Amino acid sequence: MKYNDKSENLPNWAELMYSENPDEGEVIKLYREYYKTNEFVKNKHTQYYKRWIRNISRYTNSKVESSSSKSSNQWQCIGPWDFDQHAASRSYAPGAAHVYTVEQSLSNSNVLYAGTATAGAWKTTDKGMNWSLITKNLELNSVYAIEIDFTDFNTIYISGNGVVYKSVDGGNNWNIIGDANFISLNHSIKDIKLHPQDNQKLFVASNQGLYLSNNAGLTFNQVMSGSFQEIEFQPSGTLSNMSLATPIDPNTGQSGNAFNLINTSGSPLVITGFSQGPSSINTSDTGVTMEVYMTLGNYISSPVWTLVGSAMVNLTTGAATGYIPVTVISIPAGDTVGIWIGRTTGIVGYTTGSGIPGVSPRSQNTDLTITEGHGGAYPNGVQFSQRNWNGIVHYGNPSLLVDTIYFIKQTGDSTEFYRSDDGGNTLTQYTNGWPSPGSGDEQKRTEIAVSPASPNKIVALATGSANGGSGLYGIYISYDKGENWTFQCCGPQPSGAPSATNINMMGWQPDGSDDGGQYYYDLALAVNPNNADSIHVGGVNHWVSADNGITFTCPAKWSQPHKKGYVHADIHDINYSGDDLWFACDGGVFYSANAGDSITKRMFGIAGSDFWGFGIGFKDKDVMLGGTYHNGTLLKDGDTYINNWLCTDGGDGIRGFVNFGNPRMAYSDYGGKILSGDRTVDISTFSMNLKPNASYIVGESSQMEFDPRCFNWHYIGNDTTLWLSKNNGGSFEAIHHFDEKVTSVEVAWSNPNVIYVATWPGWWDDKKIYRTTDGGKTWIDITIPSAQLNGYLSRSYDITVSSNDENTLWVARCSQSGNYNLIDGYNVFKSIDGGQNWINLSTPTLDGQHMTNIEHQRGSNGGVYLGTRNTVYYRNNAMNDWVIYDNNLPKRTFSTQLVPYYREGLLINGTNRSVYEIDLYENSPPSAQIAANRLEINCMNDTVHFVDHSAVRLNSAIWEWTFPGGTPSSSTLENPVVVYNAPGTYDVTLKVTDAYGSNTQTILGLIKYSDSTFIITNTQNYSEEFETSIFPPESWETPPSSFSWQSIVVDTGYNCHPSTVSYVNHYWINQIGEEAYLITNKIRLGSGSYLSENLLTYDYAYSGYSGSDDGFRIDISTDCGDTWDSIYGASGTSLQTVPYVGSAWYPTCGSWKKDTLNLTNFGLNGETIMIRFTAINDYGNRFFMDNVRVNGTNISLTPSVSSENKKLIRIVDVLGRVVEKSRNTLLFYIYDDGSVEEKIFVE
Repeated sequence: MKYNDKSENLPNWAELMYSENPDEGEVIKLYREYYKTNEFVKNKHTQYYKRWIRNISRYTNSKVESSSSKSSNQWQCIGPWDFDQHAASRSYAPGAAHVYTVEQSLSNSNVLYAGTATAGAWKTTDKGMNWSLITKNLELNSVYAIEIDFTDFNTIYISGNGVVYKSVDGGNNWNIIGDANFISLNHSIKDIKLHPQDNQKLFVASNQGLYLSNNAGLTFNQVMSGSFQEIEFQPSGTLSNMSLATPIDPNTGQSGNAFNLINTSGSPLVITGFSQGPSSINTSDTGVTMEVYMTLGNYISSPVWTLVGSAMVNLTTGAATGYIPVTVISIPAGDTVGIWIGRTTGIVGYTTGSGIPGVSPRSQNTDLTITEGHGGAYPNGVQFSQRNWNGIVHYGNPSLLVDTIYFIKQTGDSTEFYRSDDGGNTLTQYTNGWPSPGSGDEQKRTEIAVSPASPNKIVALATGSANGGSGLYGIYISYDKGENWTFQCCGPQPSGAPSATNINMMGWQPDGSDDGGQYYYDLALAVNPNNADSIHVGGVNHWVSADNGITFTCPAKWSQPHKKGYVHADIHDINYSGDDLWFACDGGVFYSANAGDSITKRMFGIAGSDFWGFGIGFKDKDVMLGGTYHNGTLLKDGDTYINNWLCTDGGDGIRGFVNFGNPRMAYSDYGGKILSGDRTVDISTFSMNLKPNASYIVGESSQMEFDPRCFNWHYIGNDTTLWLSKNNGGSFEAIHHFDEKVTSVEVAWSNPNVIYVATWPGWWDDKKIYRTTDGGKTWIDITIPSAQLNGYLSRSYDITVSSNDENTLWVARCSQSGNYNLIDGYNVFKSIDGGQNWINLSTPTLDGQHMTNIEHQRGSNGGVYLGTRNTVYYRNNAMNDWVIYDNNLPKRTFSTQLVPYYREGLLINGTNRSVYEIDLYENSPPSAQIAANRLEINCMNDTVHFVDHSAVRLNSAIWEWTFPGGTPSSSTLENPVVVYNAPGTYDVTLKVTDAYGSNTQTILGLIKYSDSTFIITNTQNYSEEFETSIFPPESWETPPSSFSWQSIVVDTGYNCHPSTVSYVNHYWINQIGEEAYLITNKIRLGSGSYLSENLLTYDYAYSGYSGSDDGFRIDISTDCGDTWDSIYGASGTSLQTVPYVGSAWYPTCGSWKKDTLNLTNFGLNGETIMIRFTAINDYGNRFFMDNVRVNGTNISLTPSVSSENKKLIRIVDVLGRVVEKSRNTLLFYIYDDGSVEEKIFVE
């Protein structure tokens, strides 16, 4: 539902988004342009935008015919279907599935059904402990409404795809119900309800109107047009106002007094008849057996039954002569066939009226039994057997005169309340006290709830915007079945700005202090059936009132999973069934058995995690992760976590990658992770200077594309630039600046200098493909010609490259939305010459499908897997067509990312329905690939950790490595370690063998050992200003650690101008006590009479964060890093250049300082050294460093010249000789006070 409060000044992107049939590409463009110049603040419009984009990206109108897969392999779900709520590093808002509704069966409380946003409908038969999918074979994702037949828990109704589905066998089989006219309408169904006394009467609340079926859904009649939101039945509607005719004994014809069943305004059911006078019994607690005692005597006057508690009736009488036990069983909700009243004759085992149901002797003294009647001699009447009377007396045919139902309808910017008193045939609107938004305001959604504890009371939860505020419009209460309404909460008027006395329960804060919320998206209401003053409200948070809605409290904020009342954010349904309380929300299903005092999750088995990104370990498939819709990053680390999965990071993440050489290292929207392998120990994190482009739009994201030879080298597309990191994301080098956003990146296995890149200029703009053959120095456009694409050039590309030929590649054209089939016949292409020419692989089998990704099976005969919004296909060079590969894969499974796991011969699929796996479509020979932790080494890092990156089956694998010039020179280990002792370049060869064949790879000059040293002289000083795009600088090192030094452009450097500097982002790093190193290359210090001192200078800036004192240390090594000696260290206030700052800090002009260390004082003069700048984390604030210099002179220089009173001189040594080693002469400005301020060079 759209938020379009006319009193708001909406940004242009929101106005267009809320318009009819908006241009998707233009909305996205305006949105991004707006937030380039405006600070992003999450609000109802940005949240709506996110859901709007998600619906575009996930929707498909295509269908897949019954499986034609020729393989017997079966897909199996491997989770997530639950999460470890209390593990270390869990998200602040953990969840694992997006659930819209949960319903409990009246006839079997162990049976429940749940409807999800992306994964269809689910069933449990053990009260939520385990769930199973019941819509696997339906083309169905979102299920918003569910109803269960109260007489049969296997008969269920669900909404989805604009229709109503019905199953009579617990979800094994389904049929679309309704007549042709009803089915033809494009429904958005919000509620489905069966009449509680008649399981043939089915109500549907739709945007097309309110519909009623009198034959369990075979046909429907429209009761009223308009957009209906909700249906509720008055709790006392069962057997209310049932009138019966004058009783006549069917055997004797003898008449009795009129017998009436009356239930009005919550009064007890009144039974009158015979001469004993009035008596009464409350039947509102349907289905409850109550033990009572009745004084009968000889028609004594005025016996009265009154309700005590919920299960006991006491009798009072004017002249009791004795108590006789009586059993009363009230009518179950929904029973319309009347009641039986019977008695025994006082003779044990003998019952009057043979075969009459309801006559049930309990003991010799039993006098009266009331039960439900379902047949017998009087199937539609009330039977009574009275002492001293012969036979059975039939008290007429009952007719239900009053059947009260409530409805909510939306009209324009407001909602309306309707009531029916005739079972839903006619509706009457009641407006007295009901919300009535003024001009410019809106109130477009209302939830209502009732309680048997107060049958005529209705609670309404209204949302909208008015009086300068939005979110909660008000809590309203009616005590007369909706005829009159009273504003109950919160504050003095509807909506308004939030305050301590006017809380907004729709916002994100647990004290109700923030405005807005997602009140047209997440909204739920329930009233305790045993206590009508106890009210539950659901929005972003769960709120509870114990005083009839006057005040509310939030037991646990959406980001407080440690509290016993935690429910994941965005609650869509709160549902009481007896004493059971259920919640459906964006994080799964939650349950309480004590009215919400303590709440636990009950969702195990619901595979509904909607992955936006997904990655698995190349070495360990049990390490996998990905960002999910409405939940955090779902992460699996073997069996480390309870229920196998951890929800970490924040919600709505996109990215998910695992390092191919080190599966303990993973990457998400929050940066790098080092897995702990222990649920009680936090996952370590490390920052990444850049991350790949990530989008909710299909085809607009980039990936972390590893160089196949080195697991610390990876490429990413960030904005319009292709970047390369050679230190696991610590820093990046710009490879090429495209004019378009970089999306798919593929590095050729057989020749990593060949790289393919797809780009995204804009939603409607022509997408492109580029190729380089020299590692990114030069690029050519190889986009498929327009003539071969039949137009529609705006579809994005996903690329995959052959494992043995860098010139063979396949591309899938991926539609941004799934409601157009404009590229049928032009959706998959192949090139065997590096993109110079293209072969169309599209066939009619793919018509109507919307591609999401394509993945080559290494070692195969050109085999590729094709993921779509519906299913998976496969094709190789020997096949003439695509084959569907979907055995046991639910229909409408959106394949976010297909990943082969070669070590076990599996295909893994991260989807909108959690993760599935299956055997590879076919077995293929291995494909060898050499990889290592580093390809460039020096004296400090002369050891190489090689890893096997081959496509090979582990259970039969044999490795044969050769390392000429290394130690050892050969190995049969999977991951050998080799040491190189001298500068040079070194070849490496690997042969892999498994049960399906063998393959060999040799890479010439793979390992490069260099040993460069910078030599300081009187004319050559060492300087690093970090101004190049390469970080760390050439020959510098940033050894792997849990966090890293990076480069950043700041607005004010040391000279108060913009500058590129090095820094450590302590503010976001919580690795207390851990260290990160930035190490220079080798430097030979100056020596001799004219270079008697060597000065290390650097500029730095640091604010710190109160209570968190980061440290900085400088170490020196004279043996190429084997040992280190510290020459300086400081932390906290000793390191500060400005006072503490309580936010992420950047330096300003004047906040920098220069520091100078005389290395000669540490006995260093002429040695070859390496300098290690060490950052020590205490979770404080950013530390910046720039302008590192080592000067071989005894004169300290600073870079500013501010005085005009200066002299130009030449420097000579003690013998008067000019210090001159080149055509340049050293000159200095010397001021009147004798200070030297700047060095210049003069030709």
